[in-house]
Amino acid sequence: MKGKKKVTYDFEIIVTNTKQSPERIEVLDQLPLSRNKKVKIELLKPDRNEVYIDNQNRIRWDLQLKPGEVKKLPLKYQIEFPEGAQVQGLE
Repeated sequence: MKGKKKVTYDFEIIVTNTKQSPERIEVLDQLPLSRNKKVKIELLKPDRNEVYIDNQNRIRWDLQLKPGEVKKLPLKYQIEFPEGAQVQGLE
């Protein structure tokens, strides 16, 4: 039996409010979406309670930033797949 391979991706999105007023900001990104049940995507950061994720793995942060405030948004996920499998888009 073959083993499994894991690849982890770790990003940081930095958002800055450069306006003189408080601003509501919506940040959107996309987690990979697997059509193969043997390829699993696991969100490591942020906690699922801190963001909204739809059924297409689109992730959304709803932020309220004060004037000049900088917010760092971690995005870390892991892709697990059978060793030897060819998975497109891992570059």
